[in-house]
Amino acid sequence: MQADITRVFARDAASLIENAARAVASETEDEKCLAAINDFVYRSPMKSMAARRRIADAVIRAGKYNL
Repeated sequence: MQADITRVFARDAASLIENAARAVASETEDEKCLAAINDFVYRSPMKSMAARRRIADAVIRAGKYNL
């Protein structure tokens, strides 16, 4: 469960960073910056819905968030 929590958190954090970088690049209309963002952004395959369900099931079974 800890691995799922870490993966989901890291994926969400990376998405927030990417969105902020794209917003800044679009405000400045810098095509080089947008191209660099596209080069750096890589999302490894992950079934985040399944991971979130496993986390929720573990919390429900335990009756609390047990970390």
